[in-house]
Amino acid sequence: MKILKHGIFDKKGIRITCKACGCEYLIEDRKDFDIVSKIIKYYPKKYITEYMTHCPECGYLHYFGADPDVTQDGNMKEYASIFDRPDWVERYEIRYEENF
Repeated sequence: MKILKHGIFDKKGIRITCKACGCEYLIEDRKDFDIVSKIIKYYPKKYITEYMTHCPECGYLHYFGADPDVTQDGNMKEYASIFDRPDWVERYEIRYEENF
């Protein structure tokens, strides 16, 4: 069997197809996520990163949610597999240390 087009597990990055314009783009590392002001506080006093990016062509917001392993929330099933990538922690994960 031959893969004609890699999915989100492409070794080059997380492959996204824009739902609005059809543009295909690659999230190569953590710098490609737009997370400004998107840190949410959960009880007990813990900051969780919500991951999202904008399409480079049309600007459509693609929201991936937060890592279900961190939030213990299985509601974002559509994108849960991006957090299971073997290179997630090393290449994509963003952590915020906050003193309370």
